Amino acid sequence: MGVRVTWLAERFPSSQEEDETFGSILIKRRGNPLSLHFFSLVEARKHEVVLDSVAHAVPFFSYLVNPYSAALVHHVHQDVLDLELGRFQASLLKRLERMVSRYPFLVAISKTTKKELVSRFNVSSERIRVIHNGLDHNFYRPQFQSKTKKPTILWLGRLKKYKNPLDAPRIFSLLSPDIRSNAKLVVAGRGDLERETREAVKEVGGVFVCFLYL
Repeated sequence: MGVRVTWLAERFPSSQEEDETFGSILIKRRGNPLSLHFFSLVEARKHEVVLDSVAHAVPFFSYLVNPYSAALVHHVHQDVLDLELGRFQASLLKRLERMVSRYPFLVAISKTTKKELVSRFNVSSERIRVIHNGLDHNFYRPQFQSKTKKPTILWLGRLKKYKNPLDAPRIFSLLSPDIRSNAKLVVAGRGDLERETREAVKEVGGVFVCFLYL
């Protein structure tokens, strides 16, 4: 469509170069999860339109330097922050997250997220557009036509407190012995609760898979 796109992201340990091209997208890697917020303000000045992905509570505040900025909000973190952080840090990040309401335009990935933005951050409904995450079903499709013959419980995701990964082995342990002997538990992920989850899965006879990236 003739639009030039730049994707700004944090650097990671194994990255060889700061800038690279993926198709027609220029990828710039700068800083770390914290300093990226400062690099974003510099980068936002250079573009006609900016889309800030607010995936970890704290916005990038591009609207301060570019009036044509929009916030892409995945979900509201207010209650999650209380579970994951100490009282002071959670209070600070909750205040910063509420500033997402100052963006002139917001995109929510679900109706639930839009509802929370309206009810908890007092964002007018007219400023929010719901655009669901897309999936190419021609590329991502089941490889098997039938389910496994062995009943399987699969838990997949980041191993964080608010995602409750320890629920999977706990539920598996509550199965009656005859059902559990013919069932399988698989937990896959990586995160803060990796050690506790690995031990809990092993204790009930399940399989734990550690993903390199999530």
